Amino acid sequence: MKSLLRNKCFILAAITVIVIAFQFWTGSRLPALDQKAMMAGTAAIEPLAFDTVFVVQDEDPIWKKVVYGFVNWAKTNQRGMTFGFMFAAGILCLLSMFKRKSLEGNFSNSALGVMIGTPLGVCVNCAAPIARGLHASGMRLETTLAAMISSPTLNVIVLTMVIALFPFHLVVMKIGATLFFLFVIIPLLSKYFFKDEVMETSGERQIKGLTADDDAK
Repeated sequence: MKSLLRNKCFILAAITVIVIAFQFWTGSRLPALDQKAMMAGTAAIEPLAFDTVFVVQDEDPIWKKVVYGFVNWAKTNQRGMTFGFMFAAGILCLLSMFKRKSLEGNFSNSALGVMIGTPLGVCVNCAAPIARGLHASGMRLETTLAAMISSPTLNVIVLTMVIALFPFHLVVMKIGATLFFLFVIIPLLSKYFFKDEVMETSGERQIKGLTADDDAK
């Protein structure tokens, strides 16, 4: 770690990631979430979008609804997706400098993903390229999946909105189901159903391959 702190590339990459995240949270995410919380259920929402560039009418042909809906969706997610791709590139650059990118055990790596994703607080659209950046940098499958799911569901703003808007039993069900999926389902899926993918992301397959070659020699 001390060698990384002396690495100018690492310091520059870390500052870049922090600046991108800070600009997104203060300039886009927090104001947008605050506005949605104030509107609660009174906002008029076009299909798939909050922003309206083209108004979709019920009598419009299907191709027009698809095209207009896509444009409205793109406008709504323009800033968030830009942040997602920029942050993913920064994370990919930053994590590539670490020799160790995972912990021992499926549960621990899923918890690591929650720790990474929850503070980001991005929507699922923006979380997808970030998860891809984590995956490409060598993070394990459990970590990337947990980060992608926890970011839009467990950040402090969304939890505050859920607690404020819904009855207590629904809050417990929603948060409980999310935690169960993150800390039980993802580790189990990774351990029993996605062994090959986990080995590829953790480098275990390459290590086993090298060991097999050495034994053959």
